[in-house]
Amino acid sequence: MNAEEEKQISLPFFGVPRLFPFLKPYRWRIAFMILLGGLSSVIDALYPLFNRYALDHFIADRTLTGIGVFIALYVCLVLAQAAVNFKSTSDCGSLEVTVNKDLRNAAFNHLQTLSFSYYNQNSVGYIHSRVMSDTGLIGELVSWRMMNFIWSGSYLIGILVVMVIIDIRLTGYILLLVPVAIVAMVFFQRKLLKYNRIIREINSRITGNYNEGITGARTIKILGVERKMIDDFNQEALNMKRASVREAHFSALFLSSITMMSSIVLALILGQGGMLTREALMRIGTLSVFMSYALEMLEPMQNIIETISAFSAIQVNIERLTRLLAEQSDVADSPQVVVLEHFNLKVPRGTNIAIVGETGAGKSTLVNLVCRFYEPTKGQVLIDGRDARERSQLWLHSNIGYVLQSPHLFSGTVRDNLRYGKPDATDEEILEALRIVSAQDVLAKMDKGLESDVGEGGELLSTGEKQLFSFARAILADPKILVLDEATSSIDTVTEKKIQNAIAILIRGRTSFVIAHRLSTIVDADVILVVRDGRIIGKGTHEELMKERGYYYELYRKQYEELVWET
Repeated sequence: MNAEEEKQISLPFFGVPRLFPFLKPYRWRIAFMILLGGLSSVIDALYPLFNRYALDHFIADRTLTGIGVFIALYVCLVLAQAAVNFKSTSDCGSLEVTVNKDLRNAAFNHLQTLSFSYYNQNSVGYIHSRVMSDTGLIGELVSWRMMNFIWSGSYLIGILVVMVIIDIRLTGYILLLVPVAIVAMVFFQRKLLKYNRIIREINSRITGNYNEGITGARTIKILGVERKMIDDFNQEALNMKRASVREAHFSALFLSSITMMSSIVLALILGQGGMLTREALMRIGTLSVFMSYALEMLEPMQNIIETISAFSAIQVNIERLTRLLAEQSDVADSPQVVVLEHFNLKVPRGTNIAIVGETGAGKSTLVNLVCRFYEPTKGQVLIDGRDARERSQLWLHSNIGYVLQSPHLFSGTVRDNLRYGKPDATDEEILEALRIVSAQDVLAKMDKGLESDVGEGGELLSTGEKQLFSFARAILADPKILVLDEATSSIDTVTEKKIQNAIAILIRGRTSFVIAHRLSTIVDADVILVVRDGRIIGKGTHEELMKERGYYYELYRKQYEELVWET
């Protein structure tokens, strides 16, 4: 945990106002929960008074007068407690899951508005933790922990008031130990909070190592670093064990201290109360009330301190989540968004544009600017002669088909994945799209056809098979613009040939941008843009650029020589 987060933890209630918009719709439910918490504590505080009356009246006075009324009132109290506990528990659970849902929806929906740069700067694990773990802790805080705090506080105040009213002398003995108990609880809670933070941090590293051990299993075996991965994991597990043992020791010491203080309080009450009872200055029922309250008052004190400590710890989670929700995309629509029906990028419709250059030259960046995945820091991208920032991102992206170098499929069936291109696509349309990209053979090998599962991220398929399905998905989308980002660089020659045939069909009648690593695949492009060091240094057809004998000529000749050498 960094210094900034430690500082944030020490600031009480920091960040909570940012949660108010999410809690406002439930303000009456929260108010009712507070009322139920107070009512529940009042009922709990009444039980010892019933015991007092029973001891002083029915037992000490040896009479059953009023026993019927007493039993009826006691049964009513039990039923009232059951009803209040049921309602409060139900409302707490409902509020927790509802707030969790709202926060997770807000976080997930907001993530969809952020540009690529945010995902480049933040890991998947970090984002996942914000959306799932942080929201869960916040939901627990505003429901169960809040209810526990309300009950404990009102119960503690209630029994202290009752004790003062009944006998201020014995109450004074109890109050002498309250500051000592509070100091001890605060000390132990800080220690426990410290080790809980350490445990959470180590646990996150263990989770990361576990993730890498699974997702990177192939690379680990290829590099022969199994022993290093095992040693690293074992070391983190050992650190977790040590921190957990320390936490367990302090928890045990904490529990023992609370038990010891309860015993001291009980001994004082028994000693002083016993003398008062012997001298007929106090009845046995009153002594019973004090004993009950003395034994029970340390629990709400402990609950209050634990809740405050938990709240302090969750400050980090609140700040992280609210920081995510406050994150602004560096790509945003202007207020005057124009929804278009016809498309023009200063490139004639149907033109096939190829973009070539070495790794890191800026090929993908150029296309990302066209697609508004990034915003230009200077200059403009014009659509129909107007700044692209005046156009709707949703409209633009819905008219772009983008096939990545590393194809991605979602968990689910083949049909589900292809319908991301066209949600209402029929099976006939899906099969036709697969036929166009020559992927029908891949489908034929799968046991359940379109119902076959592709695995998480398409892990049950090869890279080439995933790429073929990605092309079929793009065909179903029927985009106005097609962007192929080195879509054939990670596949075998046979699959590349299939995809090249599919590309020839797919680019007909639509503007296309093809980022190419293998120059032999774009010799038929209408226009080839040559990018180097973030600048366009050449433009023309393959024949025109070869005649210039410039940078493009050297790239092509180098690749040709490598191909000849390999064969």
